[in-house]
Amino acid sequence: MPDFRSLSKRLLVWQIILSVTTLTALCSVVYIFLAVSLENKQENVLQQNMAVVQHLVMEANKHKSTDELVHKLDDLLFSNDELSVSLRAAQGTQLYEKERVYQQNAVLKRGQSFITTESWGSVEVNLQLDIKADRELKEKFAWLLIAVAVIGSTLVASLGYWISRAGLKPLRLLTQQTQRISASDLDARLDSSVQPLEIQGLVAQFNALLTRLQQSYVQMEDFNANVAHELKNPIATLIASHELALRSGTRDDAQTEYLASNLEELQRISAIVNDMLFMSRADSGSLARTVWVENLAVLAQSVVDYYEASAAEADVTLLVQGDGGAHVDTGLFKRALSNLVSNAIRHADKHSTILIKVDKHAELPTWMRVRVTNVGSDVSEADLPKIFERFFRATTTMDSPRDHHGLGLAIVSAVAKMHAGKTFVSHQNGVFEIGFEFPIG
Repeated sequence: MPDFRSLSKRLLVWQIILSVTTLTALCSVVYIFLAVSLENKQENVLQQNMAVVQHLVMEANKHKSTDELVHKLDDLLFSNDELSVSLRAAQGTQLYEKERVYQQNAVLKRGQSFITTESWGSVEVNLQLDIKADRELKEKFAWLLIAVAVIGSTLVASLGYWISRAGLKPLRLLTQQTQRISASDLDARLDSSVQPLEIQGLVAQFNALLTRLQQSYVQMEDFNANVAHELKNPIATLIASHELALRSGTRDDAQTEYLASNLEELQRISAIVNDMLFMSRADSGSLARTVWVENLAVLAQSVVDYYEASAAEADVTLLVQGDGGAHVDTGLFKRALSNLVSNAIRHADKHSTILIKVDKHAELPTWMRVRVTNVGSDVSEADLPKIFERFFRATTTMDSPRDHHGLGLAIVSAVAKMHAGKTFVSHQNGVFEIGFEFPIG
């Protein structure tokens, strides 16, 4: 069954129905016209020959000559192989009979009349016309019309499909344009100059919606940045006061534990605020201050060295592979890779190896890829597209909210964006691969 949610398929089905119905109707009309014409022709032939035979009988009656009648009827039938004539007088006398030797499957059409004569009384005239040729002509013509209907419907359907594809091309272009619009480039707009008049109104409304969405997004980002900035100083003051209170040594154990817990939460809030400020700068278009690094694997190894203790505690092995140079901000590069490695250590199976691979992009030779692969991350297919969103937690994660605040992978995305790159993630057969890619230059 065709998918009638598809506009092109729906148009194609209706074009096929319309073409088949129209051609069938036209062919039926032509066939009926031919059949009626042949029927009328056969009737006319019988009537004309009946009139001629009646005339010959009346003339022969005037001369009272049976031989003359037979002679003239023979002349009439000499060139007409499809016609046979039989004349019978009232007393049962056979005045004339010319029977043809018809084929076994012959189709005969009969005509009959009576003539009153002085010589022979009432004469019965019987004519037989073989219409087999006309019947065969109708059958051949019927098959020809069926072939015309089938071939014509196929051609019309093919042309209709091509026309519908060409007619719906603006919608496909519009779909491609909308697919290129994401939260990272809300300033993009759909091009209405290549759209037909019927769609330009829709494009204008969609562009207006994008404008309102961009304004709302900018306002939201400004609000987040302003809130984070305003919270930074009070939180720093609270952290400092708690640290001073803990160093004073004038508190009992319960108060010390209480202050230490508050200090831990304040430091966590401070980290969130700093991360929010960082991502706000990335969203506002800030670019990384890059320098040429001859071998990115060396930077990756330094991150691995930092996480050796955590990896040993989780009973996993860290391994760096590949090499290649690129222009990067070393601090941001290490921060993004650190978040990826930390995420892999938390979710990798025990006794497994976490592979950090740095190499050139297979399809884009001018791009570098940084991939972290581990076995054991249990992430559903529905969660993969949202894994780089802020504060997103996979539905299958077992992490406590205190373990991390859900901005680690969002920061990876921000770092990639600041390097004019992008992130990627895949999960197949229990192997989880995540990373980012960016231009070498």
